[in-house]
Amino acid sequence: ADALRKDHMSVYGYGRDTTPWLRGMAKTGKAILFGNTFSTCAETTCAHASMLGSRHIRSFPDKIFTLQEVLKRNGYRTQMIIGGDHVNFYNIRELYGDIDDYYDGSMAPGYYMNDDQLVLDKTHSLPSWDGRPVFMHYHLLSNHVL
Repeated sequence: ADALRKDHMSVYGYGRDTTPWLRGMAKTGKAILFGNTFSTCAETTCAHASMLGSRHIRSFPDKIFTLQEVLKRNGYRTQMIIGGDHVNFYNIRELYGDIDDYYDGSMAPGYYMNDDQLVLDKTHSLPSWDGRPVFMHYHLLSNHVL
C-alpha cells in the first residue's frame, strides 16, 4: 500500500475500526505486524517503481527489472487490477511492463474512475484458478483524492 497510513489502521491502534480483518488475523497470530516500515516516496509513480523494482528510486537504472517480470519468467501469471487510471495518469502503465492481464479505471465504463467497486467486480469476473501460480497486484484509489 503506497498511500495507506499506519496511524489510520485499527490493527495498529487507530480508534475507528478501519482494518477489522487484519486486526482479527493479527489477534490469532495469522498476520505479522511491522512497526518500522517506510515508503521510499510520497506518491504512486515512484512508490510503485521502487516497490516493484526492489530498489530506492534514486538508484534505478534506465530499464528496471521488476518483481512481476521475475515471477512471469518463473511461470507465474501476472495480473494487475487498478482502481484508477494509470494509463493516462503520468502513464504509470508503462512502469508495469509486460504482464498477462492489466485492468484499470480507464477500461471500466460505468464506474467512477476511483471507485474500488470496479476492482471488486473485475476480481469476481476472473476465471476460476487453473493451478498456475499467480502474482496479483491490486491498487485501490479510495484513499486518494482525485
